[in-house]
Amino acid sequence: MEWLHFSDFHFGGKIGPQHEAMGSLIDYIRSEFKSNPGTIDAVFLVGDIAYSGQEVEYDRFEKAFLNPLLNIPSVRGAKVFVVPGNHDLDCDASNPITWEGIKERNQQIFFCENEEGRKVRKPRSDVFRYYWDFVQRNKIVGPNPFEEISILCQEATFPFDIIAVNTSFFCDKDEKSDDPITPCPLGSLRERLKGFERNRPLIILGHHPMNCFLKTQQLQFESLLVDNNAVYLHGHEHEPKVSHNADGTVRTLG
Repeated sequence: MEWLHFSDFHFGGKIGPQHEAMGSLIDYIRSEFKSNPGTIDAVFLVGDIAYSGQEVEYDRFEKAFLNPLLNIPSVRGAKVFVVPGNHDLDCDASNPITWEGIKERNQQIFFCENEEGRKVRKPRSDVFRYYWDFVQRNKIVGPNPFEEISILCQEATFPFDIIAVNTSFFCDKDEKSDDPITPCPLGSLRERLKGFERNRPLIILGHHPMNCFLKTQQLQFESLLVDNNAVYLHGHEHEPKVSHNADGTVRTLG
C-alpha cells in the first residue's frame, strides 16, 4: 500500500507565491508517477490546511492543490482522510478555551463520545464550521467536530486500521502551540479501542505531535501507541521528524 502524507499548508486568503509553490508540488508529484508508475491508496491531510479557518482559504486550497492532486491518474482513486489543526479554526467564532478553565467535571467528559461530551463541546464546535463544510463538500473522511472527537475506519483493502482524531478543540492560531499546552483526547481514543478486537496494525492521524500534549498526558499517549501496535502520523512541526520503538519500528512520524 502507498499513501501521501501532507500537513501545514496554511492557505491564506490571497493568491500569491503560495499558489505557485502548490503548482510546483503538483508538477513534482505528477512527474514522480510518470517515472515510477504506481497507485496511491490514501491521502492523509493532518491539519493546518487553512491559516485562519476562513471559507475563502479552503476554497483556494481546493482549487490550487486538492483538485489538481486528485486529478493525477495515480491518485484519482485514493481515499482522502483529514483532521483539523490549530489554524483550521475560525477563532473569531468562539472565545478560546483552556483545559484548566473548563474545570475538572468538564475535563472528565469533554473527550467522551456520548451526549454529555457533545453537550459540553457544543459552544466550541462552531469554530470548525468552514473546515467541516470543506470536508463534506469534498467527501473526505474525518471526525465531525459537531458530533465526535475521533472516528475508527476499517478499510477492507488496507493492511491497517485508522483512527482519525481531532486534537484542536483547545487551540487558537495565535498561541504558542509548540508548548505542551494541548490536551490529548485520550478518552475518545480509549473508547474507540475498547472491546475492539484487532489483528492489524493501527495508524492514528492527528495534528499535534506528542510533545505538544500536556506533560501529564504524554506518557499515557505513548503507552497507548505501544499497547495498540500503533503509529501516530501528525503535522504541526513543519519539518520531518520520526521517533522509534525499542525494536526499531516507527512510533511517530510528522
